[in-house]
Amino acid sequence: MTLARSKPLYAIRNGVRSVAPYFHEYRTPFKERWRGKLAPQILQRELGQAEAAVRAAIESGHIYVTANNGKAGGPVSISGLAVYSHELRGHDIIHNLQHCHEPKIRISYEDTQREQDVESSKCEGGAGTLNHVHNIIQKYSMLRDSDEVNLSILGQNQSSDSSMINSSHRKTESGILVLYESDTLVIISKPGGIPTHPGGIYRYNSMSEIIAHDLACSVWPCHRLDKSTLGVMVFAKNKTTSSEFMALFQQKNDVEKWYVARVRGKFPYEACMYTCPLFTINTTSGYINVSNQLKTPTNSSTEFHQIYYSAMHDYSIVLCRPVTGRMHQIRIHLRNLGHPIENDKLYNGKESLNRMKNEIELQIYSRIWDMFPAFARPKVLAEALSSEPNSGPTFGTAREAAGPDVLSEKTQYPTTISLAEFMTPQIEKSMNELSALRSKRDAKTISGTCDECNRPLYNTDLEPDLGIWLHALALKWRQTGPSAALDPGLYFVAAPIPSWCV
Repeated sequence: MTLARSKPLYAIRNGVRSVAPYFHEYRTPFKERWRGKLAPQILQRELGQAEAAVRAAIESGHIYVTANNGKAGGPVSISGLAVYSHELRGHDIIHNLQHCHEPKIRISYEDTQREQDVESSKCEGGAGTLNHVHNIIQKYSMLRDSDEVNLSILGQNQSSDSSMINSSHRKTESGILVLYESDTLVIISKPGGIPTHPGGIYRYNSMSEIIAHDLACSVWPCHRLDKSTLGVMVFAKNKTTSSEFMALFQQKNDVEKWYVARVRGKFPYEACMYTCPLFTINTTSGYINVSNQLKTPTNSSTEFHQIYYSAMHDYSIVLCRPVTGRMHQIRIHLRNLGHPIENDKLYNGKESLNRMKNEIELQIYSRIWDMFPAFARPKVLAEALSSEPNSGPTFGTAREAAGPDVLSEKTQYPTTISLAEFMTPQIEKSMNELSALRSKRDAKTISGTCDECNRPLYNTDLEPDLGIWLHALALKWRQTGPSAALDPGLYFVAAPIPSWCV
């Protein structure tokens, strides 16, 4: 089946962007955990589609499977009643022509992302002054060059001592703040609550599609940023530049991503590095959402620095640098340390579903920490004793000035672990109960059925995940090789500090 993608109508009212329903064919490649299962089972249990809608779509030919994709004699189409008996295997693709109802997104945050004079921003309660954020990052950065180029100064190549925020920053038609633009690159400040690229129930209300629409050109994301997170996002205007920057951002020694988070309570570590494997539980189907449960990497690491603490409201502003870049890494690590992001409904939620999700995840983590205690607490970071100023942090060898329960000894652990070893019958039972609770919650939000596609309509105007207090503040990288986008050198770009941070 071939479907020409049509451009749907959209509207922006009061800072909210909505897209009119449209048809789109989704192609979902086979996943190993689906082996031997049926496409209708996957669509209902893992992708959350109603049984009646799936049945109607199979009857109309809007859902079918192709087998042997990329192999001799393929692809082979399997449709109609045959879909109910075909056991999924490698090289299968599930095709699903859907009438899409994208959630609305808030695209303007006048109260949470206004431009501010960073140098004069005062911390709440007089606890101190939030210094020029570029200087804060310079204090901890391992990337240094006297000729650093600050791309945040629109249209200029300024040295790093220049003001980071320029009032001439322009906004696109949809209200997206442009931090830097050239013939090959565009760097923007992404609002929270908008996915980076099309996926799942989002397509035209994704950041790459919005930028492509506003700039009237194709763009490719050069790195990922969680849907809930706001801040610096780099897009390429051609595939060559996209490939160059995607490869560059994989070079951990040449790239630093800096975030600020507002977390619950007094963050007790002045400077630390936390390493712990990552996983989440999918509440729709009640399974652990990792690519390989038998070989989950253990090297997920995040560097944290306390900036200040508000005793009046009991929250901390923390500077974060993910050394690895896995999904929800900062959010999970802060939750595990007992200081979740204050308004993070997924990892600090009060609603019963997410509260239960976190309880189950922490039960599994508790079993991991019993076997591998170093994953339960961070390592101290101390300022290096060097004659050179701002020489960056190094690992400390003692517990001084770092906070409670830090790890100072060097511990050798396996590079991967099997999460299956930490499961118990009670945990598995709780995960099934979690999935049932999710189904009950979703059923309460259904307001009707679409006459066009027989799929449920939901009564929420806006998705609840509209952004959290986690801000991709700055991006710093060293361009070492030739590039059509930028000359070799050290580059820095930063987004305005949100109002919740000061």
